[in-house]
Amino acid sequence: MKCRLAVMTAVLLAAGLAGCSDDKTPEAQTPAASSPSLSSPSPETSPETQPSLPEAPSVAGRTDLTTVAANGFGPFEVGATRTQLEGDGLIESVKDLGGGCATATGATVFNPPALTFAQGKLTQVRVTSGEGFGIGQSLAEVQAAYPGGSTVTGLGGATGYSVPSGAYALLFEIKADKVSAMAAGDAATVSKLFTTGQGC
Repeated sequence: MKCRLAVMTAVLLAAGLAGCSDDKTPEAQTPAASSPSLSSPSPETSPETQPSLPEAPSVAGRTDLTTVAANGFGPFEVGATRTQLEGDGLIESVKDLGGGCATATGATVFNPPALTFAQGKLTQVRVTSGEGFGIGQSLAEVQAAYPGGSTVTGLGGATGYSVPSGAYALLFEIKADKVSAMAAGDAATVSKLFTTGQGC
C-alpha cells in the first residue's frame, strides 16, 4: 500500500512539474522581440506610409496642370478670390469691367487660361490649349465621354456642348467638329458668357 502511494505521489509530482514547465514554455516562446516589427513600423518606413498633405496652389508646386473640371482648372478653382490668386502670383493682366466684374489671364505656365471674376471671386476659367481630354477631341468623342450634356448655340451661331455638374458646368466650344476651347465654372456664368458674350 505504501509502495503504491509512493508511486502515485511520484507520478502526480512529475505531472505537476511537467504542467508547470509547459505553462512557462509558451511564455518563453512568445516572440516579444519580433512583435513590434509586426504591429508597429520602424521609423524608417513610417514616412513612406503616410502621404504628405497637399500644399497651397503655387506655380512651382502644382503638377495637375491639364485637368479641367466643371469647378475649375489646376489651381484656378471656382470661388477662389482674386486677392488670393494675385497673392500666389497666378494671375496677370487684370481688367476691371465695372459692376463688380473683372477679367484676368492666368500664369503662362498654365497655358494661360482666361479668368472671369464677379465681386472678387473666380466664376469662370476658359482654356484654349492644353493636354488631356478635351482640346482637339471631336464632338462625338466628347458626347460619348459626357453623355449627360447637351448641345447649345452660342454667340454668332457658335456650337457648344454643355455638361452640368450641380451648380457648375463644363462647356466644350466646337469649331469644325473639334473642341477649340473649354470653359468651366458657375453654370449661369458659363452659359451667359457663351450665349451673349456678357456677364460675369
